[in-house]
Amino acid sequence: MFERTSLRRPSDITQLGSLDLGALAESLIFYSSTALILDPGSLTDLLQTIGPDSAVRLARDDAVRAYYLPGMTTIPNAGDVPAAGWGIATATTADWEVDRVVPKAFFDVIGRSGAARRASTRFLGELEVLTPEMFRPQTTGEIIDEVVNDAAVAELLKYVVPGYEPPDPMIFAVEYDETAGFSVETNLNLPEITAAHQAFYATTNEVTVSHLILTLVGVQEDRGLSALLDSDITLTPLRSALLGLRTPGPAVRASGASGRLQEFVFNDSRAISEA
Repeated sequence: MFERTSLRRPSDITQLGSLDLGALAESLIFYSSTALILDPGSLTDLLQTIGPDSAVRLARDDAVRAYYLPGMTTIPNAGDVPAAGWGIATATTADWEVDRVVPKAFFDVIGRSGAARRASTRFLGELEVLTPEMFRPQTTGEIIDEVVNDAAVAELLKYVVPGYEPPDPMIFAVEYDETAGFSVETNLNLPEITAAHQAFYATTNEVTVSHLILTLVGVQEDRGLSALLDSDITLTPLRSALLGLRTPGPAVRASGASGRLQEFVFNDSRAISEA
């Protein structure tokens, strides 16, 4: 059995969605300790899929460390480019705070206020709150200097628009000033990239400079989160490929494990995790 891993729901431009319960099941089987990082959406996914009682048992399992992330990293947009005066920011609202979102999520699933209050109180007792700043300690300028380069952008485009041939030479130069914000020079055709991305992934999501930068920044956060929690980390194929361009860092696993494992793990998560 391996030592420690961490898992949160996919959050890159090619894979936005639910918590990967198959990957969670694998983590409980193959690792002695799993850090489960929840946000408002993945908390709802977890409760609706395995039920409130199983969620409480999972959070109390000796092999699980449960965390909650009330904020998300963002770069404000202004059309295709980052908004003037902004850098890398943390988006959050009062409704995402742990003492609001957890009781509401349990009530939405259980439907009875007393039972929901008791279950959510037990669940809250097992949660530790994280903020993006805890695993994103560098300044915006330092992060951009480290993560934005031609090789990373070219690799990113392979996943954002499979088969796309960028201009030769490709230009994607990003600078950051604390007062003015981002300055971007690029010859990428963002409307063309967006149209191809939407057709390939059957989505209405647009591809902007902010989205591209944010995905590259996400790799830096993966490394920071792995260091903070002293664990391996489960990544999407895109994030794994981008991390592979970097110097040696955390061990990674691609998400997407077999769903058959879910039934066994969540029927008796403690027994499986200790097998």
